[in-house]
Amino acid sequence: MKRAENARVNYAIVGCGAMAMGHAAAAASDPRSAVRYFVDVDVSRAQALAQKHGGTAASDYRRALADPEVHAVALVLPHHLHCDYAVRAAEAGKHVFVEKPMAVNVAECDQMIQAAAGAGIVLFVGHVLRFYEANVRIKALIESGELGTPFFARYHSAQRPDFTPTRMHLADPKLGGGVILAGEVHHTDLMRWWLGEVERVRGYHLSVRPIYREMDSPEFSMVTYEFVSGAVGESSYSYATYVAGLRPQFKATVQFERGTVQVLSDGQMTIVRDASPNKPETVMTDASKAVSKEIPHMTSAILDGTPLACTPQDARRAVELCQAAERSAHLARDVEV
Repeated sequence: MKRAENARVNYAIVGCGAMAMGHAAAAASDPRSAVRYFVDVDVSRAQALAQKHGGTAASDYRRALADPEVHAVALVLPHHLHCDYAVRAAEAGKHVFVEKPMAVNVAECDQMIQAAAGAGIVLFVGHVLRFYEANVRIKALIESGELGTPFFARYHSAQRPDFTPTRMHLADPKLGGGVILAGEVHHTDLMRWWLGEVERVRGYHLSVRPIYREMDSPEFSMVTYEFVSGAVGESSYSYATYVAGLRPQFKATVQFERGTVQVLSDGQMTIVRDASPNKPETVMTDASKAVSKEIPHMTSAILDGTPLACTPQDARRAVELCQAAERSAHLARDVEV
């Protein structure tokens, strides 16, 4: 897409469920982004978003791909559809934003990367934790060296058991679900972003409720990481934890040579420095705007050439590490990656 005065990127949002609402609102509030189509096999869902934000509702993806005024697609679909829809968009010359995980396996990630490179389009995978204010602040602390070298990180996310039945694509392995690929992939990407390349993982998972055992789909996972730098990490993701409210809860800790940072679900970030351990610094951060930053970031990458916050290679590596963690859990041993 050629840069022009007052240039704007027109999107087709494909898949009009809960996540699409946030992306539609983000596009509506960004002067350089707009949604031309809302596409869903249940056209009533597309119509609901089109009535709220403008644009055309459609049930056929091909209609959006055939429109020369559509510059990019935002794929908010079950994971097993990501590769096919992304490749078709690239072949039509459309830039592609796709929700995490990039795809259900590394081979599909490679297909997407190859298609994007061949078409010369932007391919951006929405690893939203890279946009959480607290996580960005931690990344800045790491890069500044203010607290020395980080040697340990932990990230835990939990959702109530009654959250996932309405979103079974997050759990059903046949749809690219499963707690490691659908949930833990958030943490896997974040760990690499903070602590660098991973050389070894150990995965654990278990099923608590009968519905998950019947699908052979774990609903709790834990992954440990060994990094090339010598640092270590741990993350866990749960669909089976009783927390207050339906919103996922999270906790993060990063330990440095000269301090520790902790973040809670409400955004409270506490920094303890070795020089003043009894005087911790507490700041409130806001994670609620993270999703709203992804479409404007994509638009900036298309129009201005802004480097992507998460490259396709980063997203591919996250899938690769999750596959290794799943393999580790089945084998009950460490897996080198």
